This record gives sequence, structure tokens and C-alpha cells, in this order.
Amino acid sequence: MGVKMWLKLDSLQTNSGIILPLLKGRGLLPPLRVRGGKGELENNADFLIACLIITGLKLKGNKMAFLKYISFILTLLIPLSAAFADTGKDWKLKIDRENIRVYSRKVDKSKIHEIKAVSRIPSSLSSIVSLLNDVEAVSKWIPNSGETILLKRINDYETLVYGIIRPPWPVSDRDIIVHFKIRQDPATKEVTVNMTGRPDYIPLNEDYVRVPLLKSFWKLTPGPDGFLDVVYQVHAEPGGLLLSWFVNVSTDEVAYDTVKNMQDMIQKEKYKRARLDYIDEKK
Repeated sequence: MGVKMWLKLDSLQTNSGIILPLLKGRGLLPPLRVRGGKGELENNADFLIACLIITGLKLKGNKMAFLKYISFILTLLIPLSAAFADTGKDWKLKIDRENIRVYSRKVDKSKIHEIKAVSRIPSSLSSIVSLLNDVEAVSKWIPNSGETILLKRINDYETLVYGIIRPPWPVSDRDIIVHFKIRQDPATKEVTVNMTGRPDYIPLNEDYVRVPLLKSFWKLTPGPDGFLDVVYQVHAEPGGLLLSWFVNVSTDEVAYDTVKNMQDMIQKEKYKRARLDYIDEKK
């Protein structure tokens, strides 16, 4: 197999949340040996590729099984090849379903793409702002969210929040400090909620990988008939040793689920009836 490397799970060069379970579920991947310390695995890209090749050779004598195997491998490689081939910096449509469109683009000096999700939603401004301000509800609608704690409420427009991110195994848990700032254009009534990472605000916790960078915002633009044009845009560096293509492949669906879950949450009476003194609704 060549030289084997001990790699942290975060540096595993496969989409381990998707590819490895599929391979193991079909009996196509041998058991992986875990080494001593927490989160270490004897594996690398060469090992995985060798497993794929060897399995293919073993199946070659069975024409039907071999063809099914080749079809299975292509379903894995085609999405990945598209991710690697994306070299432009313009927004590229990734998802378009249920009135939600998700776009992705490259960012200068970063291997992690920026994501933008847009939708048109029947809602008041106060409903969505109330949800965004509800620290206790975060885990109910933002994918992979764990515990969330309000660190400081500076005023109605500005807060600091600490959160745990619990991605699927074998990716390590993250923690993040987010600085929320709400502003409203007095003329158009458009509301922007900026979310910026503050990784140095509190000491590191050795149980988590600290997210080193977050630049994100929600933009809520009032339209006719009680609808809002909603834009959710985010660029984050996850920290650790996660490979960029793994992050870029998974974030499109996360952004979609975030907006879809938000649409569902604001139908609850708690948010539907919310009216905030510091938010001016367009008449």
C-alpha cells in the first residue's frame, strides 16, 4: 500500500460522512484500524483508492457485480470532479428547489467557498429577527448545532454568542464565538444581521476545534404583500485539518437546510406574533 500515514480524522482525504459508510455498508472497505489516541486513524487517500481498485479487480469475473460497482464509483466521483473543476469566482447555482436557491463562489486567499442562499418568504421582519435572537432555539433549526450560550447582550442590536458545532462522525466537534450586529436602513426598512467570528474572545477549549474565521449575514428586504426577500450569505474557515473539497461539497446542503428550517420555525406562534420595538416594519 506504500507508506501509510497517521492522520487526524479531520485530515482524512475522503468525504468520510458519505463515502466511507457507503463503502463499508456494501462490504467494499476493509475494517479500519484505530490507533491509540483519540481521533487517529490509519488511513489515507492511497489506502482508499487501493481498496477501490482491489475490490473492482475481485469483482471483474462477475460481470453484473462489476458493472454495478463501476456505476457506484461513478456516482461518487462525478460530484467530486465537479467540485474540483469549479475554478471561477462568479456565483454558481448549486441548488434550486422549494423556493430556495443556493449559490457558491470561490474566495480570494481561501480554499473554502462562500455560500449564498436566497428565498422569498411571507414573514414580518420581527419574526425572523426574533428567531435569530433566540439563543435557546439554535439547535432546533441550524444543522449540526449543539449547545448555545449567550455570552453578552450589549444592547438590542448587538450580542455575543458561544456555540458548539457537532458535525457527523468522524469530524471533530467545533466551537465558535459569534458577534451579532443588527442594523436597519431607515428609508427602505431593510434589516441586515451581520455575524462575525470572534475566536479570541474566550480561551480555547481543548475539547473542541475553534472556528478561526466567520463572515456571514442575513439580509431581509421587505417586498409587496408581506413578503421578504431573504439572503443568507456565509464564508467560514472550519479550522483543524479538514480538506477544502470535503467542506465545499457539504456546505451547499447545510445552507439549504438552514433556510428551509428557518421557514418552518417562523410559522410557530412565538415568532409569527413577535413584534420588536427596535425593528420598524414597512407599512
